[in-house]
Amino acid sequence: MTIASQQDLPLPAPIGFIAAAGDYLVIDHNWETETLAAFGQATWHIGERWHLTGGLRWTDEEKTAELFNETVSTAPSAAILGFSFLDSVSTPIDADFKRTSDNLDWLLKAAVDIGDDSMLYASAATGSKSGGFNGVSGAEDEREFDDETTISYELGIKSTLLDSRLRINAAAFLTEIEDYQSQQQLETGLGTTVGNDAEVEVSGVDLQLDALPWPFLTLTAGVLYMHDYEITAGENEGDALPYTAEWSANLAATLTFPAGSGFVYGRADYAWMDDHTTNVAPSDQLEAKDFDERNLLNLKLGWRNDNWNLSVWGKNLTDEEYAQQTVVTFFLSGMDAYFLAPPRTYGATLRYDW
Repeated sequence: MTIASQQDLPLPAPIGFIAAAGDYLVIDHNWETETLAAFGQATWHIGERWHLTGGLRWTDEEKTAELFNETVSTAPSAAILGFSFLDSVSTPIDADFKRTSDNLDWLLKAAVDIGDDSMLYASAATGSKSGGFNGVSGAEDEREFDDETTISYELGIKSTLLDSRLRINAAAFLTEIEDYQSQQQLETGLGTTVGNDAEVEVSGVDLQLDALPWPFLTLTAGVLYMHDYEITAGENEGDALPYTAEWSANLAATLTFPAGSGFVYGRADYAWMDDHTTNVAPSDQLEAKDFDERNLLNLKLGWRNDNWNLSVWGKNLTDEEYAQQTVVTFFLSGMDAYFLAPPRTYGATLRYDW
């Protein structure tokens, strides 16, 4: 990963004022998680065409954390301001935490066969993600974050056509999330913390296609349209979910044919994402630079059999320059940072399986 930065000079504060030689921090954490779960699922075949599926999952989880963070600085800012530059990276703490979660989730799905090769279905399900603790950032009473719960609805079709040479799956979905575990960047620009936003709503349409136009050629394609992907209640109400685009798509082709004791194969895959944020900060801290469209092309050519796999490959062949993540301006240095994805890359891989 590459970090590119632009520095506005002069600095808001001299380096010697905010950091000194010998400054250090100590982090000593002990984490434990105990999880107990029971689950089951059953399908009732109602006649020849209708199918009803139900499922339950019970989860009990206990988490403990012993957190010790200490910063030591002899810089003038530490004496004058009462905190050091390192405190913005790791908030000092010496405390023990414990929390328990007890969740019961369910699934209900109805499906009907359309002919021998297609099926319509509708489903509703709940889910949960256990809470936890922030390790390095935040005051003691801000370290814990709660469970996240979801309820999801889906309506779709699965079909296999043309003597199993074409598969088309499509689904419309709606997911409502309560106590969304939102990762937020600290205002200092250094580090992140996890908290709970009140509610998030995600909805859209997903289309997937697999085709076998020739015995040695496989084509796959997908399109995802996100109708809604925003925080609908809470402190960051109205903000879009980071790293989520309104439109995204992928296309891939794999060609194989016999050669010797194995197969020669070639694969090309292309992925595209519409403009999307690359920063977990609230929207009022984002700038135009935090939105980026991506076009990625990868190629691979190789030979394989049951044991050997030799390939040469190229990734990001269009040499797309984009940031996987950006951060808000660092409050002490005035620096803007961009965590860049790898540029155009070539390589070879030799693998043996036994």
